[in-house]
Amino acid sequence: MDIMRIDHLHVKGFEYEGFKGAFERLMGKEFYLDDMEFEDQGTVVSYEPYPVGMELFNPTDATLTSGRLASMSNPGVFAVSYKVPDIEVGIADMQAMGYELIEVFDFGDIKEAIFETYRTFGFYVELISYPGDSITEVYNNVV
Repeated sequence: MDIMRIDHLHVKGFEYEGFKGAFERLMGKEFYLDDMEFEDQGTVVSYEPYPVGMELFNPTDATLTSGRLASMSNPGVFAVSYKVPDIEVGIADMQAMGYELIEVFDFGDIKEAIFETYRTFGFYVELISYPGDSITEVYNNVV
């Protein structure tokens, strides 16, 4: 498996607004993307790529994949997102190791795939692929 680095962490706090505010005070700035609602995934997310690389989840619908994963997880880090050069190769590698693909997210140049690894690692493994080194540059060109 060709892993380039940890890209970001998926985190759930005890209480979304309180955790978000505390983390913004700790970072000394607001989240880069704040309270993005993903109705089709059952979550509201705040995202900060630098310096920490954190995606803060507020589950809103536990019947949908992301909402279910966040709802079932204890507060804290529940998934680690690894940057890979090629998402399709990464998916094939993870499946060859026996890990079940839960879902693929396609945001144009940004692609993610999350796997059922919780029973093995105590967190879910997500792979993410995008061109270059800066997700903010890619994101700014997508929206």
